Amino acid sequence: MSPLLPRVKPELAGKFTRGRAARYDFAMHERRRFPRKAVDVFLNKFIGGYPHLCRAVDISAGGIQIVGFREPATHMQSFPLELRLPGDSQTFWLWARRVSARGRRQTLEFVQPNPDDVHRLERFVECG
Repeated sequence: MSPLLPRVKPELAGKFTRGRAARYDFAMHERRRFPRKAVDVFLNKFIGGYPHLCRAVDISAGGIQIVGFREPATHMQSFPLELRLPGDSQTFWLWARRVSARGRRQTLEFVQPNPDDVHRLERFVECG
């Protein structure tokens, strides 16, 4: 084990292992680089040039988790998104890459977002 990774407290060591004496390392499983915020807003995900309605579940300056409603099966991994956040009068146009998918839920990472958009997203996430 690397000395740079934090260790779990001894009193918690057995709680995450189903009775085995192994340790659970929280740092190994957290890959997020940005704080996120729960949201409940609709957005358009464009597939083949056509918008498909989705619902955002949470968002950060680096990505978004969405739930798709009806969209065609596709092998595409990158999509343009059209999104407007509550309290913001400007629409975000972002390019996103699928990181994971489970059922209708998808995690998308923003690809080379405009620095102004990143700043707006950071402000949105920081505001309660």
